[in-house]
Amino acid sequence: MLATALVSGLSLGSIYGLIALGFTLTFAVSGTVNFAQGSSVMLGAVICYAIAIGLRWPMLMAIPLALVVCAIWGLIVERIAVRPFVARGSNAWLMATVALGIVLGIPDQIFATVTQYVFLTAVAAVGTAATISAAVLQRQRP
Repeated sequence: MLATALVSGLSLGSIYGLIALGFTLTFAVSGTVNFAQGSSVMLGAVICYAIAIGLRWPMLMAIPLALVVCAIWGLIVERIAVRPFVARGSNAWLMATVALGIVLGIPDQIFATVTQYVFLTAVAAVGTAATISAAVLQRQRP
């Protein structure tokens, strides 16, 4: 159990470190901050998952394809949400990147809710608990 917690903590910490590195790199290179960066990371993860698991492609092909899609998304964000405002000397691009992050997160919220609902329905149909590997998930009563 301790080993699982350590691996999980190191994995999550590494992800946060990469996100922070992305903020730092973006600001150092362009002098701007993209508040849609978290949503962009989520986009890459979801696309990689969909390609590798949904289409059953090898992970070595899914990762570069997800990177290409994220690069295209980055160009769209820069052209639509950042460049027009920076050219005018306005700081409104900060809110534009926040808005794009929210828009990008909407499909994830819709599909995640459906997945959670289906899982909770499956747990309710089985009984009061579901076991996944060594974890036991119990249904909570209001």
